[in-house]
Order: sequence, then structure tokens, then C-alpha cells
Amino acid sequence: MSDAVAEYDAVAEQLARKVHLCLREDDLDPRQVVAPACELLDWFLRGDAIVEVVGRNPAEVPPAEMAALARHVLDEAGFDAGFDPGFDLAPERMETLRTALSIMVRDLTTHGIEGEPEIEILEESSPVGAGVRLADGRLLNWGNPVLPTKCDDRPLRWPVWRF
Repeated sequence: MSDAVAEYDAVAEQLARKVHLCLREDDLDPRQVVAPACELLDWFLRGDAIVEVVGRNPAEVPPAEMAALARHVLDEAGFDAGFDPGFDLAPERMETLRTALSIMVRDLTTHGIEGEPEIEILEESSPVGAGVRLADGRLLNWGNPVLPTKCDDRPLRWPVWRF
């Protein structure tokens, strides 16, 4: 990957995180959409939402419309399926994992597995996911980590156990 592409990816990711947090907290200041849109224009992205955000007076754009434009700006920045906040920006996903783990612990003891398992974020996986680290050090990730998006669906279903 070229340095320019890596730099763009880093900038786009940072902008997406900022906009996501503002949308999540329902605290979207129009300037927090205009500034990223201007920066994306500097990277020669000319999507409809980007051009509209830059071309309008943010004080005249209703909050709901600005939020919708912000989501479109994220899409035009390369987050086509929407920005995925992972576990770090969506703490309710980790809570879903903890709830599922508390249920799973009952199954572990019936298989003679003792000790307190822990959720482990697997940073080296792409995309980042989670697994369960048993007290004896074994990692359960079923060949693939549990992806953050799976924690949006309740109840979370863990894969079939094979010990």
C-alpha cells in the first residue's frame, strides 16, 4: 500500500470515528461534519454529500438532515456498508459478549472446564474480533473471532462447542 493511500485510510478512519461518536451521542455540531467534508475534498473526493455539506451554510441545515448528510459523507469516504465502530466505540457490544459468556460458563463446567474464562479482543484478526480465553490458557475462537457486528443481534449465539 502506498504512503498516500495509508495516510488517506488513517485520515478517513479518524474522521469516521469522530462523526460516529457525535451521531451516537446525538451531539452533532455541524462543524464536525463540515471539517471532515472539507478534508475529504482535499483528497479529491467529490461525492454528492461531501459537495452538499461544503456548499451549504451549516447553520441553515436542520440537525436531522445534517446527521443524514454525515452518514452519507462516511459512505462516500469509503465506508460503504457504514462505519463499524467495533467494540471500542460501541460498548454495548462488549456487554452483549459478557452476557453470552456468563451463559456459556455453565456449559464449560458441565464439560469439566474449571476457572473463569475471559473475553479477549483479538487485535491481530482482520477485522478485529473477540474470542474466549480459558483459565488454562486455551483460546476459543472457533477458527474465526466473534465479530463486533454479531453483538448487535440479540441473543448472541456462540458456535457449537468442540473441546
